[in-house]
Amino acid sequence: MLLKYCLCFYQPLMSVHQPLLEKKQTTFLQRHLGAIYMAIAAYGSSYITLGIKLLDREGVPVPQMLLMRNLLILLGLFGVNLHLKPQHGILGPPKIRGLLLTRALVGNTSLLLSMVALTLLPLGDAVTLYLISPAITLWLSPIILNETFGAKEMIPLIMSTTGVLLVARPPFLFAHSSRSVENVLGMVLAIAGAIFSSTGDLLVRKIGGRAHLIHLIFYFSFVAFVPSSLWCILNKEMLVLCMPVAMHTLVMTLGALVAQVFMARSLRIEKVSRIAPIVSLQLVFAFINDWLFFNITPPLPTLAAAGLIALAAAVSSLTQ
Repeated sequence: MLLKYCLCFYQPLMSVHQPLLEKKQTTFLQRHLGAIYMAIAAYGSSYITLGIKLLDREGVPVPQMLLMRNLLILLGLFGVNLHLKPQHGILGPPKIRGLLLTRALVGNTSLLLSMVALTLLPLGDAVTLYLISPAITLWLSPIILNETFGAKEMIPLIMSTTGVLLVARPPFLFAHSSRSVENVLGMVLAIAGAIFSSTGDLLVRKIGGRAHLIHLIFYFSFVAFVPSSLWCILNKEMLVLCMPVAMHTLVMTLGALVAQVFMARSLRIEKVSRIAPIVSLQLVFAFINDWLFFNITPPLPTLAAAGLIALAAAVSSLTQ
């Protein structure tokens, strides 16, 4: 029985062209596989943010983080490509290479904005602001995917937006709110990163089974590797190399791989409107990491925002 459930979990993950799951399938795992994959992706994403904060504490600039992370991924990816030998090689089907490149550009813009925001804000605040992305995904899905958007999608959108306001506490709504210029910039970048992230997720859904996971990861990593390498060369930056940096980079890289693989599989086999809010689970992991690694206890407004965003995820999932 255990082997049966393991195969049910593993086979769709490794399949190249897995369609949307049919709801007539009877097992609990099959019905909720997309949601489970997205929860695992959220867990992986929490280690990306943790790695970024730890590397920032070691004085590693953001371009160097991108360079080291994507170098490791590309080296591993070429080895996997030689083993799996996907159709059309590592560049993917010619007809959708433009779409793969667009998704990589959008996704890396989101990553860069979010990484800079993480260096300017507490981990919990940055992730909370980033988690407006599920609501944005629901709002953009009718435009990009022609999926329906009605009252049941609007309620989570309002709840998530309210949660963001509780974290940001803009002066025009909170008269006693005080934020430094650095904090305000971090909040703007985090929200912009969420918008680009939502667009990237929808593009992954649009690509669907027309590309192998290797193609998605290759374009994403290569697009990040080239400009980060040029930045380090032009600025004559010496790489910060020591044991803590190596360990933190490994944490961030493994988190990125888990997040990309399981997110892509989730978006390929389930509707966006059902699984997008599950990204909010990152918030729980972020607060735990804040407490464990940085001794930061989230203030009440942030906890309230976390509750609202988590509730929005539950409402969105249960009403589908």
